[in-house]
Amino acid sequence: LQFAFGTELFKYIFFDDPDWAYAAYDFDNWESDTRAGGAILDATDPDLTHFNVAGGKIIYWSGWTDAALTALGIIDYFEDVQKQNTHATDFTRLFLMPGVHHCGGGPGPDAADWLTAIQAWVEENRAPDTLLATKRQQGKVIMQRPLCAYPARAVFLGEGDGTEPDQFRCETP
Repeated sequence: LQFAFGTELFKYIFFDDPDWAYAAYDFDNWESDTRAGGAILDATDPDLTHFNVAGGKIIYWSGWTDAALTALGIIDYFEDVQKQNTHATDFTRLFLMPGVHHCGGGPGPDAADWLTAIQAWVEENRAPDTLLATKRQQGKVIMQRPLCAYPARAVFLGEGDGTEPDQFRCETP
């Protein structure tokens, strides 16, 4: 998947050439070739002061098995935001989804009601500390588990088959 994501990024973002082929690419030029695209795609500035002052709220999430973007990258960024602003948890939350691929799919529960969570936070000042993630197969719920606001994580209590949310609790390491 990383190969597919990488080559498609070069074809359609960096070079705007659907016929571009990596086999002939000179990797000595990668830094200059990706600089303009990186200015648009790289979300690396942890200073969200203006966003916070404007009253913004943001929920970040990542699947732990995302082949395109490692969850470790969003964790690093989120921790940088926290260092930049010690009150960042007043307007930011991060949720990590075990077994979830890029934008969904995978063996883990990959659906959460992000819209209701952000709406309750913005309109009622109820910041989400836990959310329910659901995995469906052919429309039937086959697994649910709590998502815990980072750095907390869902810990299996050791009873049951691990498909029910009450078989977990959020713990902060």
